[in-house]
Amino acid sequence: GAIGINVSTYMWDLIIPVEVEVDAANIGGSSAGLMLTLEIMDQIDARDLTHGKLIAGSGTIDIEGRVGAIGGVRQKVMGAIASGADYFLIASSNYADAVAAAGNKIVVVEIANLLDALNFLEELG
Repeated sequence: GAIGINVSTYMWDLIIPVEVEVDAANIGGSSAGLMLTLEIMDQIDARDLTHGKLIAGSGTIDIEGRVGAIGGVRQKVMGAIASGADYFLIASSNYADAVAAAGNKIVVVEIANLLDALNFLEELG
């Protein structure tokens, strides 16, 4: 015989105390994880995380806040430049490719985790 305990989320709903609105338009896939996370944080925090700067970037994000590699780095950097972004945040594992694609047209910032991104944005202010 055995005794077991089963814990589940049956009939569970996530309740967020604030309304968050993100227009993801044609964005799909996990490579927008970092930027979507920062946008949500910007909306729920009274401070302006970007300090008026146009911030672009790409990277997956996991539950621990680690930022992971993405594909299409060159195209994403070129899109950020074409959009007039001031900075491009990118996962450490994609940093060299992003710098090569950027030349001197945009500042590329290496991000290993969410805290790196938040620290960088705080330094802008």
